[in-house]
Amino acid sequence: MDKKVILSLGIGIGATIIVYLALTGSLDQPTINRIPIPPEAAISIVIAQNNSMHLSPKDFAVGYVYIKGNGEFYESNANSNSIGQYLGTATSTISGGNYFAWKVQNKKDGSTYFVEHIDGDIVSKSK
Repeated sequence: MDKKVILSLGIGIGATIIVYLALTGSLDQPTINRIPIPPEAAISIVIAQNNSMHLSPKDFAVGYVYIKGNGEFYESNANSNSIGQYLGTATSTISGGNYFAWKVQNKKDGSTYFVEHIDGDIVSKSK
């Protein structure tokens, strides 16, 4: 009887560890509906928003950032959503919330747009 109890406890603990590792590992992987849009799509959104047919994607510089509701933005990594060093300040976000976003800067006039990385909404813009 003691061997059955020890075996049952061992199987239960082993299964618990496997489930724990699977769940924590899945948090690092984006789900299909949370995959970030590519930077090219962010540029296309900005061009469409401004009806700027005379601009091309090479007229823009793109970077991935974390922008706070007050407009402060920080460098970030699209694969891990880590937050790095402070880069600058833009206008406050439209909702006052914090976002991971593509920073799309027009090289010609210096205007900057922050395009939310999942939905493609422009959450802040500065000139």
